[in-house]
Parts: sequence; C-alpha cells; structure tokens
Amino acid sequence: MPDYYAILGVSSSASKTDIRRSYLAWAKIIHPDKHRTDDAHQSIEDATRSFNDIKTAYDTLYDTEKRKEYDLKLLAGQSDDCCTEASCMLLSSIVYDLYALYRQ
Repeated sequence: MPDYYAILGVSSSASKTDIRRSYLAWAKIIHPDKHRTDDAHQSIEDATRSFNDIKTAYDTLYDTEKRKEYDLKLLAGQSDDCCTEASCMLLSSIVYDLYALYRQ
C-alpha cells in the first residue's frame, strides 16, 4: 500500500488545508503539461505517472471517508482481502476509535 502522506509530503495529522496546499504545490511542479522537452514522450509519461500518484494521494486524503478507510488499513497493516467484511468492519471501527483518541 503506497504511503500517501509521504507522496504529498505531509504528516498523518495534516489538515485538509495542508493536504490541498501540498497537492497544489506538487501539481504545479510535475503537471504533464510542464514537461514538454526534446524527449517529450518519455518526460510526459513520467510526469503523468507521478501526477497520477499525487492525484490519487490527494483524492484519498482530502475526502474524509476515504482517508478514514485508508488510515484504518494503514494502521492495521491490512490488504484489501485480509478478512471477512463483518470482522474487518468491527476491527476497523475499533482501530479507528483508538487512532482518533491517539490523534487528540
């Protein structure tokens, strides 16, 4: 599972404002339209790949529900198919409550 916090360069306690600010700063630097060079094909492919990584990280961390799910999986070290849905929901709820207490 990729570390979206590291990709955006923010801490796990970052606010939505910090996440958005970091995303916009990265987007200005690595947007594919900024990489038109002699070796344009390779440069644009690399920039597109990097931009997609940053966009996915932003989409996940900026959305409250997606961030909650991501944090739970990160904390529990889970993959998407680690347990049944019911047990995973119970574990996720417990881990999230503990994590919310820890972050305060």
